[in-house]
Amino acid sequence: MKNREVLESMNKEDLIELIIQYGDNGLFPIELFTLKAEYDFSYDDLAKCWQEILRKALMMDQDEDGNAAEVLATGAELLFEQIKRIDAEEVNLLLETMIENLERAAEEDGIGMHEDSEWMYLQVKDDIEEYCGEI
Repeated sequence: MKNREVLESMNKEDLIELIIQYGDNGLFPIELFTLKAEYDFSYDDLAKCWQEILRKALMMDQDEDGNAAEVLATGAELLFEQIKRIDAEEVNLLLETMIENLERAAEEDGIGMHEDSEWMYLQVKDDIEEYCGEI
């Protein structure tokens, strides 16, 4: 079975409903899909997305899910790309919050530490810090 062929055979609306349903049921973070879109997110949308990504990564890590660090890293990376598209002074606050959250995740919360995978999101944190130094 080829996953791409199967998914392409589905009705677009059915696929969207399935993604939303599975995301709402907590089977995966739907933000990893929505943040990939070429959509004009507001600052508030992105701030809420970040909190949700962080919450889900923490929950996954508490369940010893080996994908927690990857979800946090991917979510941070996708969110960072969306933030760079916004021309607003308030993005600096969100970027600073992300940096603090990612540092705390590596130190206190320990997301991915049982897998030694915190490096995934610490690289994104470094990229955000570098970007903040440029703006």
